[in-house]
Amino acid sequence: MIKIFKHMKKITLLLAMVMMYAFASAQSVDEIIKKHIEKTGGEKAYSAIKSIKMKARMDMQGQSLEITDISTKDGKQYSSYSTMGMSFVQLAFDGEIAWHTDQSTMQPKKLGDDAVKQAKAKAKRFPSQFFDYKKKGYKIELEGSEKCNDEDCFKLKITPPVGEPNTSLISKKSYYEVGGTRILEQMGQKITVNLKMSDFKEVNGIMMSHNIVQSFMGQSMVLKIDSIEVNGNLDESIFTMK
Repeated sequence: MIKIFKHMKKITLLLAMVMMYAFASAQSVDEIIKKHIEKTGGEKAYSAIKSIKMKARMDMQGQSLEITDISTKDGKQYSSYSTMGMSFVQLAFDGEIAWHTDQSTMQPKKLGDDAVKQAKAKAKRFPSQFFDYKKKGYKIELEGSEKCNDEDCFKLKITPPVGEPNTSLISKKSYYEVGGTRILEQMGQKITVNLKMSDFKEVNGIMMSHNIVQSFMGQSMVLKIDSIEVNGNLDESIFTMK
């Protein structure tokens, strides 16, 4: 009986330690995210965001692309690019239907379930996957530390309610998100995109990256953001397939 009691005591102590570790990890995640929100603008500034319009440039395979990306609080999205005098809608989403410009016909074409799924996943991230993450149904776990841009970072695993899990690297110094990964689906294939963010500037009270390096499948591309407009006037018709 004494041996059984001692054995049970060890198991109970071990379970208690595991529970304490899990609780401490959850507390650490909450603290990291709380500081991230505070350092990048605060809850009031994030709550006030209704739309974000970004204009950027990217050099890809010897061609220069001009990119416009728009997201709204109600889930609408519009992403287009221009090159060599031609403009294409890469993705537009009105909340139900996703579409793009078919390059063979230059006409709008409805996209399938994968595009709708990705659009809905992006909508959940607005204006940040960290802001009100629990209410949005996100699960975030601390996976340790990692270097990014010569900075020590917290590595977070983020499981969204819609879409694929991703990772985020939060600087231990500035608490900005300076890196991470995203998984995209194209033609049934999952592609991991590695991200590095820098050149942070204040936009309507929020610190936002204006330089994003995207690496995938042996390629690396730099997205130079020329302007970010928050809560500007939008032409609502751009989201709807005509």
